[in-house]
Amino acid sequence: MPKNRLLRFILIALISGVVLGTIINLNAEKKLKSLDKPFSAFTAQYGNTDEAKRAYETHLENTKKEKQDYKKSLAAPFNTFSQIFLLLIKMIIAPLVFSVLVLGIGKVGDIRVMGRIGIKTIVYFMCATLIALCIGLVIANIFKPGKYMTMELPKAGTETGVQANKQTASHFIEHVIPSSIIRAMAENDILPIVVFSVFFGIAISYVGEKGKPIIKTCESLSEVMFKLTDIIMKFAPLGIFGAITAILIQQGPSIMDGYIYL
Repeated sequence: MPKNRLLRFILIALISGVVLGTIINLNAEKKLKSLDKPFSAFTAQYGNTDEAKRAYETHLENTKKEKQDYKKSLAAPFNTFSQIFLLLIKMIIAPLVFSVLVLGIGKVGDIRVMGRIGIKTIVYFMCATLIALCIGLVIANIFKPGKYMTMELPKAGTETGVQANKQTASHFIEHVIPSSIIRAMAENDILPIVVFSVFFGIAISYVGEKGKPIIKTCESLSEVMFKLTDIIMKFAPLGIFGAITAILIQQGPSIMDGYIYL
């Protein structure tokens, strides 16, 4: 699929997702409007007391949760499309990184040349990262994009599922050096895969002629993986359609204000 054609399909999927998500959200809001009760309904039952206020606040919380759960159930089928696309992307990461790195290092052959290339790459990466961080900080502090996003923040103390671990040098080394390359590939842990691929490629360059069949295998594998990447990217419109539709269903069209500003 030509790039401009893929881009057109992505734009069509994006617009279609916005339209469909907005329609479903507005219909859901109309259906759920019957759940709302005015404060007067509670004052009629409990009188103008603190008990009426507590009952009204409880009603608002329960109604809000019920609306969120209903919208989430409507968005679930569309979320599946985006999850499929993301899983397809994750599926190709490990073999693609391994084959490309091993092929590149193995073909260079000369360790000294490879060392110079590696140092230049690290310097370029650090400079590019520093520039990107500076640009991000400047833009974030000037435009303050978070002020225009309407997504609700979780309450204090809400369980996020993210565990806070104190990172030390020993923990970092244990994480980077893989105890099992199979496990690292199964978990899509990129840094251990990169470390193993670098050492593997260096070992191939030392072996010489005996390592050429492995280099040819990695070359074929990398070509296959690039072709597979091209095939998977054809599913990008489907993934974008599912993701944007699900977001609009759950958050409503007002969420687009923040995205447009960004």
